[in-house]
Amino acid sequence: MHLRLIFLLFCLFHFNVKADTDALLQSANSGNISAQLELADHYFYSSDSMKSRRLALDLYVKALHQSGNLTILERVEFLHPITKVTSKLRVNGKNSVLIHPNNEAPAELLYVAAISNLKGYGLKINRAKYNQLLNRSANKGFGVAQFSLANTYLGNDVQKTNMSMYFYWLLKAVENKHAQATYQLATLYLSTNSLVSKNKTRAIKLLIESARLGNKDAEKLHKSITRS
Repeated sequence: MHLRLIFLLFCLFHFNVKADTDALLQSANSGNISAQLELADHYFYSSDSMKSRRLALDLYVKALHQSGNLTILERVEFLHPITKVTSKLRVNGKNSVLIHPNNEAPAELLYVAAISNLKGYGLKINRAKYNQLLNRSANKGFGVAQFSLANTYLGNDVQKTNMSMYFYWLLKAVENKHAQATYQLATLYLSTNSLVSKNKTRAIKLLIESARLGNKDAEKLHKSITRS
């Protein structure tokens, strides 16, 4: 009887959490900025998956465009340098620092501008512009942009597949301590491919580093390999 009660309470809790999340999602999709930020915080800080973090960034940028307030990005630690540019932006203005970032724009701001062009936040979707801004951000040394750029070379609507460029930017992101890039490089050393020779020792070192940087997949894979 006691176990059944625990099970029922567990089911009720998860049902309520899902209902709350669904309601929040519906409100966020309807344009409610507070709901967008609450949901983004949930995705970004309550989950270890990269997919959730990408969803969070999308919501942060969407809320930024609707409110015109760059301080929203203070919620994301690695985007803090953006807030040093200005506290406000004019989303529909010709001189918007987000839609038309100048040569002095920090790498983080260029990355957010790239996302805006990819997703159509505050402007029309422009994949070519996305690619251009992503390159500018990556060339300024932003690891998140370098990792994103690396993956575009695996083939997309703008970029042709180029494994040499993929590997080049992946290494750059690893140098900038990007957790997912480090994990991705580790998996290359564990597989048969044209980029690197198999090297289990090197892979394990990379998995340890990726796990230290917060990647849970790296932690799980490392445990699996060392157990075997």
